[in-house]
Amino acid sequence: MLFKGLLMFRILCVFLIFCIVLVADNLNKDNKKNKIYVQNEYISEKSKIDDFKKQCDNNGRESCVWLAGYYLYGKDNVKQNVQKGLELYNKACNLDFKEACEALHTIYFDGKNELNIKKDFNKSFYYLVKICKLESKKCPNFKPNKDFKNYINACDKDFGWACYYVAISKNDINLYEKACILNEIKACFDLGSMYESGNGLPQNISKAKKYFKIVCDKDDSYIVCSENRDAIYGSKDGVSANFTQKMQVAMEKCAKNNAMECFNLGTYYYNGDNVTKDFQKAKENFKKSCDLGYKTACEAYNDM
Repeated sequence: MLFKGLLMFRILCVFLIFCIVLVADNLNKDNKKNKIYVQNEYISEKSKIDDFKKQCDNNGRESCVWLAGYYLYGKDNVKQNVQKGLELYNKACNLDFKEACEALHTIYFDGKNELNIKKDFNKSFYYLVKICKLESKKCPNFKPNKDFKNYINACDKDFGWACYYVAISKNDINLYEKACILNEIKACFDLGSMYESGNGLPQNISKAKKYFKIVCDKDDSYIVCSENRDAIYGSKDGVSANFTQKMQVAMEKCAKNNAMECFNLGTYYYNGDNVTKDFQKAKENFKKSCDLGYKTACEAYNDM
């Protein structure tokens, strides 16, 4: 009887040991699963960041913005690098990604103490101009606030860049002119463009040439200076010395959807400027320029 009792006790002990080993093994498996899960999560995150880098290197604008956020704030195992973050935002902005331009405008307009970024009205203004060019509707509706008054005060003290900022925001021609007088070349260029196209001002080719000449006298790197030099400065013999180059440039840039160059190409064919007149080609180029948003080209197309 005693023997049977000891046997049952031993069997019970073996069973308990087996259960303990089984539970421990399951717990160990669970832990391994958890470790694998965490590791996979990390690998996935790293893979995502690598994908963003590749896409950004290939001019993927949204990927550049995502990466900028990682570097700016040091997120998800990415070492914080504020300068790198700003550079990536700037790259996306230069690729005409409006949200990136808006982010930079806000950063420099407000400043970011936690990132050691001070207010910089010059840089803030630069990105506002980019935003306005990408979405012009935003500029006339800009609501002045306390910080905006700094620009007005700076304009009153004859800072041309500040006058240009306020001119864009208020759509104020007088301030465009003041900014131009104060050597803000971008203001002179905008005035020339408005007078040329009749967009925002009554069309006046003579005034357009006047403002473009101011631009080109100070900075001939603007496209209008090289491609419309004869129109701006006049041509002694009535024939452009570099017309072939201008024609080639116009064709290349029109192929890349440059509205102004498509219009220029149309005028060459329409007027027979050193090329055989071809109204069909003129019409095609006017239409393309119009479809790209150039108002004067629409008028030229409708007149044909």
